Amino acid sequence: MKINKLYGKIRRLVSKPFAHFIPLNKKEIVLLEYNFEFYRKLTGSERRKYNYLIKHFKLS
Repeated sequence: MKINKLYGKIRRLVSKPFAHFIPLNKKEIVLLEYNFEFYRKLTGSERRKYNYLIKHFKLS
């Protein structure tokens, strides 16, 4: 049973895109907040999703 849980965790970790592990730096976040009004209005979960898309785009 423990092997299955470990395998599941490893599978989920490997299947996630690499963008989840690279955070935006503070300079990029300040730039987004300064230039885009809609970014300032986003909630925490919405910001995480939007940041993920930005990171994914940067890595492409």
